Amino acid sequence: MLSEVAGRRIFEIRRAIGLTRGDVAAQCTALGLRLSADQVANIETGRPDHGVRTRDITLDELATLARVLGVSPVDLAFDVGRAETTAVAGAEVDTFAASEWWSGNRLSPGIETPDDEDRRRWAYGGQGRSLYRFHDVVLAKLDAGKRRLDSGRGDREALTARQEANVRNLARLRDRLRLARFTLPPLPEWLLGVVDPVRQARVDLDDDELDELDELLPDVFPREAPGA
Repeated sequence: MLSEVAGRRIFEIRRAIGLTRGDVAAQCTALGLRLSADQVANIETGRPDHGVRTRDITLDELATLARVLGVSPVDLAFDVGRAETTAVAGAEVDTFAASEWWSGNRLSPGIETPDDEDRRRWAYGGQGRSLYRFHDVVLAKLDAGKRRLDSGRGDREALTARQEANVRNLARLRDRLRLARFTLPPLPEWLLGVVDPVRQARVDLDDDELDELDELLPDVFPREAPGA
């Protein structure tokens, strides 16, 4: 079970970085999760009764403990590299595959040949995360291009054309975010007045423009939520 793995990982990492249970409890409490040293011990050991874990770990505890220990929550829940398989969601599955599922990087373990419905559910559930990630990728490309242009290195004409293409991509991506009613991520100061003003008044893209956006993005996002 995931709580069993996480409890052991919390113990191992806490010891490796030199924190006592009291230290962890104090830092969790400072972050708004009230824990005592005894409660941290129960989280680590599971407060076993005849060898059976009786104390599971909540999501709030997993997230806060991961922050205190300086690791990702997924690295507490899955012991990649040392446990070949992990019991999760009613099945014994490959540990790395399960951790990738929890990280949002692949479909649920056990789906070897996904059908259209599997892909539709996955795309709909993760569209916000994917759109924000792609937004970060385009911003990083723009920032790298700006630094090269500012330095005077490289083919200025080719760099400028690439920057203009990425500005267009970013503007279209932000149109998709508006259509999905997502909050727009902030832009760096040097892009303010460049990307959004021409888009501010129009978020009603036609079908051809939507098709272009879908080709631009690495995943296919449904235009409407699936029916109840």
